[in-house]
Amino acid sequence: MSHRTLPSWHPRAWRAVGTLLLLATAAMCAIPVNAQTAPVLVSAASRKVHGVAGTFNLSLVLTADNPTTEPRLGPSQTIVFTFNKAVVSGNAEVMEGVAVAGTPTFSGNDMIVPLTGVANFQYVTVAVSSVAAADGGSGGAGLVRVGFLPGDVSQNRVVTVSDLALVNAQVAQGVNGGNFLRDVNATGTLSVADKALANTQVTKALTIPGNPVTPCGAGGCVVTALNGFQNPTLTVPAGALSSTINIVMFDQAGDPNDSTIFHVYIFGPSGTTFSIPATIDLPAPPTPNGGTPIIEVSDDGVTWTAIDTTVVNGRVTGSISHFSRCRTRETIVGEGDFDIIDIVNYQELSQLKGTNGLQIPPPLPGGGFEQGTCYSGDLYGVCIKISNPTGGVKKSTCPVPTPPGPPPAGCHQLHIVPWQCYTRLTNVPGEGEHCDRTGLLIPCPESIYNMDQFLPPGGLPAHTDLWIDLNFFVNGPTPANNVFPGSCLGSSFIGVDALFREPAGDCGPGKQCDWQSGIRSAKDGPFVAVPAGREFYVPGGVAGCPLQFPQRCFVTCTPPAGQTTCRIEWDWLINHDPNYPTPRTAPSGPPYKNWVFGSQE
Repeated sequence: MSHRTLPSWHPRAWRAVGTLLLLATAAMCAIPVNAQTAPVLVSAASRKVHGVAGTFNLSLVLTADNPTTEPRLGPSQTIVFTFNKAVVSGNAEVMEGVAVAGTPTFSGNDMIVPLTGVANFQYVTVAVSSVAAADGGSGGAGLVRVGFLPGDVSQNRVVTVSDLALVNAQVAQGVNGGNFLRDVNATGTLSVADKALANTQVTKALTIPGNPVTPCGAGGCVVTALNGFQNPTLTVPAGALSSTINIVMFDQAGDPNDSTIFHVYIFGPSGTTFSIPATIDLPAPPTPNGGTPIIEVSDDGVTWTAIDTTVVNGRVTGSISHFSRCRTRETIVGEGDFDIIDIVNYQELSQLKGTNGLQIPPPLPGGGFEQGTCYSGDLYGVCIKISNPTGGVKKSTCPVPTPPGPPPAGCHQLHIVPWQCYTRLTNVPGEGEHCDRTGLLIPCPESIYNMDQFLPPGGLPAHTDLWIDLNFFVNGPTPANNVFPGSCLGSSFIGVDALFREPAGDCGPGKQCDWQSGIRSAKDGPFVAVPAGREFYVPGGVAGCPLQFPQRCFVTCTPPAGQTTCRIEWDWLINHDPNYPTPRTAPSGPPYKNWVFGSQE
């Protein structure tokens, strides 16, 4: 499993100070309400229930630079999007401001979006997209912007004594359609409590709203994120759009759930595509670990993919072909450049191939075979499937001779550790069987291979898999450390462990370890060198840990005299320390079930 930061970011809750903008995605002129046409946003409102007095809607203006102020207290709010015909489904998200959008509900022409956690003294922007109509029309979208300032019943973006006077004039009156904004706490009664609440907000104000909208048409445009840090921009070239649309770009600052993220950006209207890629130009993230600034994009805010990033004078630029979220962060050189996603032992092949052999790579469901070649007919060796999960071509350039230790920048290495077990007189362990921990598990020395010799000319393209052949005996590739895997193998050879080592720092406490991805071909082993002082888990029966299943004990590495590391089994670290890889295999089941030793990790 590649050791890289996986996002835990939620796309709807951000720290950025922002706004709530309503922007129709089609002209508001008369459009026939026919089947198959996209629903068109015609109005919006902020809705609140005022106790027994009933429900009252505050109409929201449709201009981004002059948003309506909502003076009623949160933190729960409700925004109602009204379309030109009945709607039945759609998505909603907060684009700007501190708020979380809940699951929308639908009633007639209304799409109702609940908001929670809405902070005061800010603008919030909510976007709806993929809105579908009851008649089959789809693709409706829109944005709504509103300012939240409790007590500002005059709606002039500042709370003053004039607001207190307006509330005071209605004390003891019934709540109705003419005075419901004075019911600041939305209890359904106008009382001194409303006046007291407004009094606590005197002098509080909203900032000048500005205009986040940039009209953009066939001639292209430059969009700037409103109040963005160090002027983040989007440049749409001429010819990228066939008609004029109103584009918004928001800088949401960092990710509250991931401190490694520098800034997050979001664009609208959702679903916009460019026939010619647009360019994003953003402030580069800091690189305290000596890494490289990158831009990553995501369509759902969960899965992020790095794009080709140019770094010049403290800025990062990249190309996008459609609207999605993007973010910037530091990446350690080589981080996540390759994954090992499957491994097959030659010994497996010798027992499974039968008369006609077992095809490696495997056939694809639609015909043909996966990229690469494997299995030379030798007795000892492995077929390894690697993957480039990133958005760019990945290369490896290693110096010759290659120095020991973490590889230098641009060099990627594959470490192979074959191992034996003298507790069985068979080449292949049965399902779930493995060597014990009594010292009879014998790992061979590491063999280190530079990846240069396995990759296609020019590198491995983005999102591409490749099978590579590691023949241990006959005309095999030459290890960079001149340690051949076949040097210690006997008839009891059982398994192989493969790990990528990439130029990604060190494995000290709090550091980013340079082991990036790994896999094992059998259930047990191998051994990993752990620095002195590193804590890890051991199973029952090891290092004084009680022999009680599923007992695991937390211990600290105290190396033997004259040594600086402890040699421990890899699986003792699984799921306990992010600086070490978690072995994994291809999913079980046809047609791969018999290709992987033991049970799936």
